[in-house]
Amino acid sequence: MSRCWKRLEDLDLIEKRERENRLVRIVPRREDAGEPYSAPLGRDSRWHTYFVLPDEFWNQGVFAELSLPALAVFLVVASETNGKKECWFTYELMDEWYGLKARTVQAGVKQLQDLGLLMVREEPFEAPLSATGMSTRRYYSLTGPFSYSAREKLRKIAQQKTKDRAKKAASKTKVRMAPIKPKKSVNNKK
Repeated sequence: MSRCWKRLEDLDLIEKRERENRLVRIVPRREDAGEPYSAPLGRDSRWHTYFVLPDEFWNQGVFAELSLPALAVFLVVASETNGKKECWFTYELMDEWYGLKARTVQAGVKQLQDLGLLMVREEPFEAPLSATGMSTRRYYSLTGPFSYSAREKLRKIAQQKTKDRAKKAASKTKVRMAPIKPKKSVNNKK
């Protein structure tokens, strides 16, 4: 275990490592080693958002089937559709937003479409500077168990289970006290 901690320390992923008797207290750093670890703020912060992938991604080996470009596009679309059904991007914007080159995005989109994991919907819109006066915007969404609706359903189930566990834990910790009976007053007789 010490070698593992040392390796993480060498990667600058540990803020502090100190001994307390026979135990070791570890204070981690964020995944990018930029600052000490803090729990994600969820939807409250654009920079600390996170998303969950359904178990099928791991259990059915989807991660192993995808090339690096397809995996990158898959994760971008999963992230961008965390709160909505579909997202749009251009290959050029993907370079600006995520550092993914146009050819990489194109290859990733093609593989995801070939595997049936990505749906592309085209919608024309007015573009006065275009030669035809029109252009097309492509909207991307994941399919099957990775779709927005499937992930939203899983999210609601998880939230309900969390509430149920909290209620169960609260009911176990309630202490039932018997009502306190008032003492009978004793009259002093003189």
